[in-house]
This record gives sequence, structure tokens and C-alpha cells, in this order.
Amino acid sequence: MPYVHANGIRLHYLDEGEGKPFVMIPGHGGNSGLWSYQVHYFKQFYRVISIDNRGAGASDMPEGPYTMEMFARDIFELLQAAGIDEPIYLMGASMGGIIAQSFMHHYPDLVQKLILTCTGVSVGDPNHTHTAPEVLDVVKEPGNDSLEKLTNLYKIFYHPSYLEKNPGIVEHVLTKSP
Repeated sequence: MPYVHANGIRLHYLDEGEGKPFVMIPGHGGNSGLWSYQVHYFKQFYRVISIDNRGAGASDMPEGPYTMEMFARDIFELLQAAGIDEPIYLMGASMGGIIAQSFMHHYPDLVQKLILTCTGVSVGDPNHTHTAPEVLDVVKEPGNDSLEKLTNLYKIFYHPSYLEKNPGIVEHVLTKSP
């Protein structure tokens, strides 16, 4: 597993393909394995770097609190260690999208394209839409084991028709996680 020392921690990441750098940031508690479908496709065209944020996956889990600026600095130092000094394509999902926005604000010259998926600007935004209580219940208590947790979370993350058309997606993601 590739690691880099960044911002005082050991950060896990995957680096696949060649070409323009395309960095993928998962959401809260997610890891690089959650991007396996996207990496499989995009590595044909780009150098895809998918990371485990601090406190998640195979990256170090130092004492908190964590800040978006801290996550952004982690990515900046990972890019430096990987020898990437050109503008990147940057994609973040959920909390990863908020991290991507922080990165863009702190290092604007390093972002060529910003792709945000299922994210917001932050709960501090006055236009923030509050999450439904039943969704919060699943997030707070998703289940007892990895399969149950991911199955329950995917029920709130994906439309039922997508899950129906993609049987086995939970098991696939679990086998691709570090």
C-alpha cells in the first residue's frame, strides 16, 4: 500500500494510470476503495490518485479535532510528495467535496477542474438544507458489521433503482477496500 508522510501524518493513497492528475477525495469515514468503479474507468485517461483522509481507511488517525484546512493541507503535501506541481482535476464526494472546496480556496493555482458530488458548502451555510431525521438515524447507527453498515448507508446514498440494477455493489466495494 502506498503511503506518504503529509502534514505530520502517514496518509494512504492509491495512484493508478497516467496523464493529467485526477485526485478523488471520499466523504466522511470513506476510503480510496469507495472510488474503485470510477478509478477503473478514469485510469485509462488520467493519473488517478484516490486517498484515505486522515482518520479514515489506512491513513493515520491522530487526535482531533480535524479542520477542512488540515485536510486540504494533507492533499497539498501528498501532491508535493508525488511530484505533482501542475493544476489537477479534483473531485470530492460528500465531506470530500467540502475538503475539495477548501483545497481550491487555499491552493487555487493547483485546481484546473473542480467536481463536486453529493456535497454542500458546509453546515454553517445559512441556506443549508437540514437532513431528514430518518437519514440521520442511519448515519448515527448504520449497523453492526461492515456489510450491514454499508448496505444501510447505500440505501440512503443511492436511488433504489440504481441498487437494483447493480446487485453486489456493496460486496464489491467491501472487497476493494484496504
